Amino acid sequence: MRRASGTISRAVTFAAAWLSIASCNGNRPPAPTLGAVTRVSAATGVGAAPMVALSAEGHRAITWVSAPDSGTDGSVFVSVDGGAPARITDPLAPVEVHGEAPPKVAFAPDGSLYAVYLLGKDVGKRFPVSALRSVRSTDLGRTWSAPVTVTDDTAEFGSHSFHALTVAQDGTVYVAWLDGRTGKSAAYVTHSTDGGAHWAPNVKMSVGETCPCCRTSLAAGRNGVVYAAWRSVLDGNQRDVVVARSADYGATWSTPRRVHADGWKIDACPHAGPSIQLDSAGALHVLWWTGAPDAAGVFYAVSRDSARTFSAPVAVSAQRAPMPSHVQLALGGTGAILAAWDELANGRPQVFVRVARDGASFSDAVPLASPTTTARFPVIAVHADTAYVAWSATGTIPPAHHEMEGKKVPLEPVGATQVLMRSVVL
Repeated sequence: MRRASGTISRAVTFAAAWLSIASCNGNRPPAPTLGAVTRVSAATGVGAAPMVALSAEGHRAITWVSAPDSGTDGSVFVSVDGGAPARITDPLAPVEVHGEAPPKVAFAPDGSLYAVYLLGKDVGKRFPVSALRSVRSTDLGRTWSAPVTVTDDTAEFGSHSFHALTVAQDGTVYVAWLDGRTGKSAAYVTHSTDGGAHWAPNVKMSVGETCPCCRTSLAAGRNGVVYAAWRSVLDGNQRDVVVARSADYGATWSTPRRVHADGWKIDACPHAGPSIQLDSAGALHVLWWTGAPDAAGVFYAVSRDSARTFSAPVAVSAQRAPMPSHVQLALGGTGAILAAWDELANGRPQVFVRVARDGASFSDAVPLASPTTTARFPVIAVHADTAYVAWSATGTIPPAHHEMEGKKVPLEPVGATQVLMRSVVL
């Protein structure tokens, strides 16, 4: 599933309407207030691939992957409310270290905590095979259930990756991922109603082929409504973001709708999936990156009609560099919208945030990390008016995906990466 990205085609140009999109540089709201940077992975020496979640009561869980001697024998570490981390190991294989597919963690309304992660195994092929596993904690992350495999195809290990996790208000747990069981990449989903002990038959959501290395995203509403987003391969090899909706707990899905006709043609996968959030009024918010020539950048849109149509995109970052931005979107309890992403700044990837308080006008972009480090793969969780943003940081600049084109891709080591985090008051 981990296909290297190639040189971006420059044959496509955007319509004038797209180029005229403003980044809301009129009366911008004030920038958010930032807390101090905290080294979350200090307990394990090194760490990568973070994820953070907040419960309705304000409990904060953060996960990361670490391994002995910074190698590939990864385990998931989970720290709740800043306490000593619990370690999750899996008897089948090591946990993958992958920034675009980190272990996902989410609280349920009853306070239980779910984690879904990937195992990686090198079997001599170009890409490692992977298995998708889930665990549950009922004591704020101190102890965890035995791992359960989420997928139901004949091979436990295969092309299962780039997953998403969400828990609905009724306690239903949803997992989506990209799956190559039929030969071409497709978006699948399943759900559990018994605390992750069993998973429903896997359902294919996508029509046609999906971009095989751009993560999925999920958002659950009430009464069995759930949304999923991914990057699709459309006519002419266009790789644009689409959204589908289910009203029956993921059993059936609407035809995926394109969020915007970016028209981005690329004969490879950029490792840059979308992020979606559903607000209390039922509006679906979407953040994504496109590498379309002359209009690359991070964009935001909203749908107020169950993902049938979407608003004109708002440019959150209009960087023209071909390096993919990894985006995350969160909604504050006070109606604020927080966008986080990474992009090149002074030759290094850096993490930035912007906040909107009226649904359209974003504050100035604020960097979160030191300019002397490489900061990538931000993740966000919000409770009331406070967000926590975590990211992977290292002193080195990783090779671009296209540099691995045609080469065997090994399991990724943790390396010298650290997981850092800081609060953002909206």
